[in-house]
Amino acid sequence: MSRVFRIFGRRCGKTATPPDSAEDWQPGDLAECVHPGPWYRTRDGREGPGPNFADRDIVRAVFIGESGLQMLRFSRFGVRSYDALGFRKIRPQADELIAADAAFIAVHLRPRERAQ
Repeated sequence: MSRVFRIFGRRCGKTATPPDSAEDWQPGDLAECVHPGPWYRTRDGREGPGPNFADRDIVRAVFIGESGLQMLRFSRFGVRSYDALGFRKIRPQADELIAADAAFIAVHLRPRERAQ
């Protein structure tokens, strides 16, 4: 299926892989589906259940499949796993903004020292 995804990406003028490389996936990452669907089972080639385009879910496991592709597993799909090329990593940016706000407050809004 990743072959179809790569062909589709080239045809639309996009890169073959999502912006984040497949190598940096970790359990706990937030993934967004960029695969237009449908998903197919590896063993028999029949259509199977899977995330829809733009669905977001938390990665529960990352491993190399029998085909040599990096696979992602999500809790809502049980033991089924999906090619990592069909997803992009969502990087939380709010944490960085909150940390920047806290640093600003710590530096610029310190309690005034009392004169003695």
